[in-house]
Amino acid sequence: WIPGSWGGDGGSREFRGARYDIKVESPAHVCRGVRTMTVNGTPVDGNRIPLQTPGTVCNVTVTLG
Repeated sequence: WIPGSWGGDGGSREFRGARYDIKVESPAHVCRGVRTMTVNGTPVDGNRIPLQTPGTVCNVTVTLG
């Protein structure tokens, strides 16, 4: 959950040997509802991040709206 007054947030998480660098953007300053999500620059349907290969870095951008 991200407060509506924030423009976004981010962090990193290691899961099953891969690192996920996650950035959450909220240009409309909303606090929920995934509008779009990209994984390594590619749009993803839904709100699940595909499992990545161990030893890789995955860049995830989530836009709320």
